Amino acid sequence: MTASVTDSVGVPANRRVQSIASPLHPFAALSWDGGKELRIYHLGPGNILQDYGYSANGKNNGWFQGQLHKLGIALRPDSGLAAIRLSNDNIRIYYQVPESGIIQGLCTRASMNSAWVKGRIIAKAVNGSSIAATIYSHSNQQGACVYYQDLDLHLREKVWSPGASEWASGSFDAGAQPHGTPISATTTDDDTHIHVSWTDAKGRIIRRKQPKSLGCGANAKDYRSEHLDGRG
Repeated sequence: MTASVTDSVGVPANRRVQSIASPLHPFAALSWDGGKELRIYHLGPGNILQDYGYSANGKNNGWFQGQLHKLGIALRPDSGLAAIRLSNDNIRIYYQVPESGIIQGLCTRASMNSAWVKGRIIAKAVNGSSIAATIYSHSNQQGACVYYQDLDLHLREKVWSPGASEWASGSFDAGAQPHGTPISATTTDDDTHIHVSWTDAKGRIIRRKQPKSLGCGANAKDYRSEHLDGRG
């Protein structure tokens, strides 16, 4: 019997795609349908934003290059990247525009491999800010939250509510943190809480959590902080 060689996400080795990704640069990834669909977003040669996908469904059975590179979007080498997928199959990625420091969004429909469309401006961030994003539900619809580091090095939150015409500022403020501190935002497996994590000046991993029912943009008092490594 011949063993099947797979990589860390279970993709057969003979069906991997070769991509020249810039070393030490951030990337974002999405997975759904039990791992049958994967999308990877990263900086390629010349720091051009690009995407690759894997599908075990339909005609794109295997790895394929997406359409993102055709936009020719060149980012700072230290630009943050974040990606989310909504229940309506919309994919949104967030990145920092090099010249202005603005955090910008892009949107596409995953199942249709459609063209990417630029979204509204989200916020101005310090150069090299990490970017994190997560989803929340409101009245059976989904909204998005983006976390970043502002010009004063405070960690901030922007909220896109269902039916809104622009991004709103949330009350989340973790205070000034080290420049470029990594930020992550997730929901718990039971889909009840939002977790926002970062590294503070002492090298501790800090996490704040709130009930997901409150959505993003809840009052700051609704967040509870904890040190994940046990140090006070």
